Amino acid sequence: MSLLSKMSEEDREPNVVTYSTLVDGFCREERPDDALLVWKEMERKGCSPNRVAFMALIYGLCICKRPSAALHYLREMEQKEMKPDSFIYIALLSAFLSDMDLASAFEIFKEMVYSGFFPESHDKSYPVVMDAIDKFSKDHRTSSGMKVLSEEGKLPTHCLINVGL
Repeated sequence: MSLLSKMSEEDREPNVVTYSTLVDGFCREERPDDALLVWKEMERKGCSPNRVAFMALIYGLCICKRPSAALHYLREMEQKEMKPDSFIYIALLSAFLSDMDLASAFEIFKEMVYSGFFPESHDKSYPVVMDAIDKFSKDHRTSSGMKVLSEEGKLPTHCLINVGL
């Protein structure tokens, strides 16, 4: 935060790139509260976050094990008519799975699938999705939803065979 103060003292107002970089750095240092303070300062100063800024915050909150907060900012991002990408969906999916919140993970998974994002088998995120599909197909709260996705043709056939849907 002292960097922001120093910049202001020198008549160098921070911009969205400055704020995004600080948010990313604080999250990488596992200091999500500081990242959120920077975010609030950015908003207070009237600096509008762009898609990159939102992605830095959402991903950062996910790696700091705060998926519910990350989801809040995803919704805010969407309200500003900015669309998430597969990177954000995978980060949220992974964070909710790590948090053992299958219901929220499944909601994110459905959004991802209905948005047309599904990783190829060679993608680094593919194991996360396959792990999720396995968990969803075995859980009584989400297995019926998996069947619906399967019947709608939203899941690749090889995924269905692997989990017995």
